[in-house]
Amino acid sequence: MASVWIEGTGRRVSIWFTEDQLELIKAGLHRRVVVSGRMLRNGAGDPVRLTLRSLEVLQGIDKAPPLTDLIGIDPGFTGGVSTVDYLREIHGAA
Repeated sequence: MASVWIEGTGRRVSIWFTEDQLELIKAGLHRRVVVSGRMLRNGAGDPVRLTLRSLEVLQGIDKAPPLTDLIGIDPGFTGGVSTVDYLREIHGAA
């Protein structure tokens, strides 16, 4: 068994894996990873255990960039609609 901590919440999730997945687990130690598998949640809906299906080590990413670094990264994202109107549209607000 191994553990991952959810970025943003700091909650620990136990990872159950098979012996043939051990090298994947080792490659991800002390690194940012994306894991997928069958999730077990507690009564409050919080993830507590994952049976590992896949693990991807994120290369060259030590921490998330600040939001200010993302401003303007995709100028055509909203299709020319203002940010305010775009957010209203995707959230179904009039």
